[in-house]
Amino acid sequence: MVTGRDFELMIMERLGSSWTEAPVPNVSIKDLSLEAISQFKNMGLSCGRLTNEEAELGSEELLEKLDLIRDGMMVRSAVLLFHPNPSRIMGPTSVKMGMFDGSDLLYMDEFTGPLIFTANRAIDTLLTKYMFRPVKYDGIVRKEIPPYPEPAIREALMNAIVHNDYSSHVPIQVKVFAKTLTIYNEGGLPKGWTVDRLMGQHKSLPRNPSLASAFFRAGLIEAFGRGIGTIMKQYEGHEDLRPVFESDQGFSITFKSALSDEGVCDDDTCSDASMQGERILEFIRKNGPSTYLEVSSATGIGVRQIQRLIGPMVEAGDIRK
Repeated sequence: MVTGRDFELMIMERLGSSWTEAPVPNVSIKDLSLEAISQFKNMGLSCGRLTNEEAELGSEELLEKLDLIRDGMMVRSAVLLFHPNPSRIMGPTSVKMGMFDGSDLLYMDEFTGPLIFTANRAIDTLLTKYMFRPVKYDGIVRKEIPPYPEPAIREALMNAIVHNDYSSHVPIQVKVFAKTLTIYNEGGLPKGWTVDRLMGQHKSLPRNPSLASAFFRAGLIEAFGRGIGTIMKQYEGHEDLRPVFESDQGFSITFKSALSDEGVCDDDTCSDASMQGERILEFIRKNGPSTYLEVSSATGIGVRQIQRLIGPMVEAGDIRK
C-alpha cells in the first residue's frame, strides 16, 4: 500500500525534484528567525561566498535569490534553514548525539531549531564535549592529540545534515564509542549508486539542492561533490584508519580512533592511562565530589575505564570513595 509520504516522494521523483524543494503553504517571511537569517549573512560574508549587495537585501529578496521562494511560496528547505522551530512544520528534524560505553548510553545531546544554527552547535559540541584528547609535551609546548581528524569529522557531519532524507522524520544520529565514531543519516545514495562509485570521481547529486546551496554559501561545506575526497584526504599515509562507508536504507560513516585501548596513540605520540588518571584527578580537585557519569561527561573517558583507574587512586589515598 502506498502511503501519503511514499506517493509524494514518487511524484517528486518523476518531476525530477526532491521533498525539500516542495512549497510550504501558510508559512511567511515573518514566521522565520531574523537572527538565523542574519547569522547566515554574516557567515556568507566571512567566507566570501555572499557579496555585500546580497547581504544588504531584505529577507524575502535574499531567499528569492537563493531559490528558496518560488511562485511566492517558501520551499521546505527555507523552513529547515531559518524557521525557529522547523519540527513544528516539517516533523522531527533533529541531530541526536550520544556517548556510549558498550551498550550503555552515558550521556546525550539533541539539537533542534534552524539548521543554520543546528549545524554549528552540533559540530562544536561534538569536537569539545565528545572527543577526549590525550596530551603530549614537546618541550614546554602542550599539544592535544585528537582521536579523529577534525576536518573529516566536520565534513561528515555537515554532509549528513545536507543529504538527510527529512521526509523520513528520522533524526541524524552521531554515536561515539571508546574506539569508533559513527555518523548516520537516513538519506541513502542516489538510485543505482554504490559506495565504490561514491569513492571515485563523480558528479554531485545532492538530495536537497537548495539546502546544499545555502550551506555552501554559508561556508559550511566545500564545493559540491568533494565531500568524500575531503574526508579521505585526511587519511593519506594512514590507510589503516580509513573510515568505513555503508549504504543500505540510509548512509553511515564510521571513523576509527587513532588511540589504542589504553589511550595511547598508535604512533606512540601521546600519553598513556596515567594521563587519563591525571585528568580525572584534576576534574575532582576542581569540582569536588562527583559521580562516574559526571567525570565521564567532562573528560570523555568511558565509565568502565574510570572505574578501573579509580581503584589504584583510592588505594594510594589520592581520593576517597
